[in-house]
Amino acid sequence: MEALNDWAVKYYTNPARNWTEEKIRAAGFGNEQVRLAPYERGCFYFAVLDAQIRAKSHGRRRLEDALYPLFVARKNGSPITQAVWESMLRREVGKQAVSEFRAVILDATQTVVPSPDTFGKCFSRQTVEKDGPDGAKVQVYQWRRNSGSVEAACRNF
Repeated sequence: MEALNDWAVKYYTNPARNWTEEKIRAAGFGNEQVRLAPYERGCFYFAVLDAQIRAKSHGRRRLEDALYPLFVARKNGSPITQAVWESMLRREVGKQAVSEFRAVILDATQTVVPSPDTFGKCFSRQTVEKDGPDGAKVQVYQWRRNSGSVEAACRNF
């Protein structure tokens, strides 16, 4: 939870949060905060995608289940192209997942907003304000452990 909340602060306060890959690449390696933006964005994108797959399959599938055949195919010589990725998204979640992927990852026009239960029922999402890079207040999501949640249940959501 601490690591997740640290990532959240970094992501939501990052001035490059909604920069495209091209803009980040053009900025170069001189600004580590900018350089790390795609990784922070990816952290939350994949968490949300995992939660969407679990919800659509009623808990029978996870992100790893969706990725496994892609990696097997890649090992056997078939690249993971954008078309392959988007086909998996449509199959696992639905066509809106393709639009979300393009808006969040490719176009960087949409900020990732995990649903309150993205990280399971043991955690609650809260909104807090943090100082952004320019001193302005930024809304940041943070997760807190729900009282009474059982450790074993939290590990196996």
